[in-house]
Amino acid sequence: MANTIRQRIGKYTSVKLVPASLPPDLPSLGERELLLRLHADRQHPDWWVLHSLDLAEHRYFQHSEADLVFLVPEFGIVVVEVKGHARVNRDPFSGQWHLGEDSPRVRSPFRQASDAMFSLRDYLTRHNPTYRHIQYESLVVFPFAEFYTDGGSIEWHPWQVVDRHDLSVRSLPECVLTALDNARRDAVERRGQDSPMPLSEAMCRDILQLLCPTVGSYLPEVWTPPSFLMQGRRALSRHLDELDLLLDAVWLNDRLLIRGGPGTGKTGLLIKAAQRVVTEGHGPPLLVCFNRLLAQDLSRQLRNVAKVTTYHELLSTLQTHHGSQQLAVAHTARIFRPVRTLLIDEAEDFLLQAEARAALDLCVEGGLAEGRVIATLDDRYQQLRIGEATFTAQDIFAGYLSLDLQDNRRTLPRVSSLAELYSGHSPWRRTVREDDLVQPLTSYGSPEQVVGMLADVQQQFQHEGFTSAEMVVLSGCRPDQSLAARAQQQGFPFAPYGQQSAHEVPYTSVQAFKGRECPVVILTNLPYGPDPNTLMLIGLTRSIARVAVLVEKQSAFIEQYLRRIA
Repeated sequence: MANTIRQRIGKYTSVKLVPASLPPDLPSLGERELLLRLHADRQHPDWWVLHSLDLAEHRYFQHSEADLVFLVPEFGIVVVEVKGHARVNRDPFSGQWHLGEDSPRVRSPFRQASDAMFSLRDYLTRHNPTYRHIQYESLVVFPFAEFYTDGGSIEWHPWQVVDRHDLSVRSLPECVLTALDNARRDAVERRGQDSPMPLSEAMCRDILQLLCPTVGSYLPEVWTPPSFLMQGRRALSRHLDELDLLLDAVWLNDRLLIRGGPGTGKTGLLIKAAQRVVTEGHGPPLLVCFNRLLAQDLSRQLRNVAKVTTYHELLSTLQTHHGSQQLAVAHTARIFRPVRTLLIDEAEDFLLQAEARAALDLCVEGGLAEGRVIATLDDRYQQLRIGEATFTAQDIFAGYLSLDLQDNRRTLPRVSSLAELYSGHSPWRRTVREDDLVQPLTSYGSPEQVVGMLADVQQQFQHEGFTSAEMVVLSGCRPDQSLAARAQQQGFPFAPYGQQSAHEVPYTSVQAFKGRECPVVILTNLPYGPDPNTLMLIGLTRSIARVAVLVEKQSAFIEQYLRRIA
């Protein structure tokens, strides 16, 4: 393991985008194209790129915007104007610019970029006069058009134009570096100016602190692991308090369906519902879930409040008494005294099965159709297929009041963005936690390399201050066939979940960990399984603080992902 994970970060981590996620309503296809390219860039992890930066203090306008602002350590700052049109033309007589189907305009995109750059420089130098000596430059990028001129123009430098052809042979960061280098040469050699002041990492962070309040957002300091976890758990706690108010509004409904994507608080709201049932004197409810590990967690949290079991434990108990599932289901009521309230978590995992619905129907007074039932459903499962028939959630839960949860409160913005890119869709309306400015680590290696890479990642997180108990390795295959199992065989400190010592990091499958959360999640073996995109979404959204993804290079899954973001 000659190369440590710190050395690999430069190869496998993308630039830092602020904000971390793409606005769902971003109107510019050109900006979206460039942001996706930047997210895929693995060569410049120390760069910062602010996008859609509002300029409240513009030189000439009451309000304006910089499409992209690059903070390039050692080199300088570049402001980019993006024009996502397929055709670009300038009338030589009127001087008007014709950009696609837009109305003609006199003000050139180069003037737009230059004015935004000088407005930004004015703002920064008012706060710190030494920032006047940083190298500033402006660019105009036409990602979908080719830009031709006859003999150049006195209005802009050749390096200030990047078009579709340029982006086909060079990356956008390479074009940015070329512009900064040419601007420095022009200033020093042609105009005789002093060499610009290098832009340090500390200056980048200070500039970010100055710029982010301008757009009305808060940029946190680099957080330590304890503050990561405290912030994440406080956010979840506040979220559940808010959801408790929603529960007030719908509590009188006997049948309630809580719908939402991963990290929206479905299970937490179910816990609050269980506590309410007991407080109101209706007796302990029965809570049924799918995963054994989740059932253990819920049993600890709801001790003396609810009876918690898994669906398989329920059927196993019935089989013990009656010998077969069919006969057992018919006699459920003789074994389990029907409860006043039935709680079902992650209903999509087992209500597809007729015997499950039949058994649960007998576990609650009045049955699933008329009893007091509160269930959670992952919003990605809009349709449930049973045999040859297809049912919607409304068919399965006819007569239930639906409570839709749309805000992701668990994962950090950059992790949420990665989950959206891998899965191909967004299961949330928004991610509300503050950006930690740390990009998730995505590493690719051969089968021979990935074991060492897993050990490096584990050591890196330990150096950051996370304990073994605050990490978990999740795989898309059986735990005994996973990368972590191979690492354990080679003497690295990993062990099956529930069997680990204090210094060992536990590992299990993504599906077994569904419904739970952990500060640090390391994902491996994700090309496997019938639906790797769903596995990736579930795995990434288990994280509260940090994420690392290790994928073998030859995987068709990672090639599909790279094509998607490119």
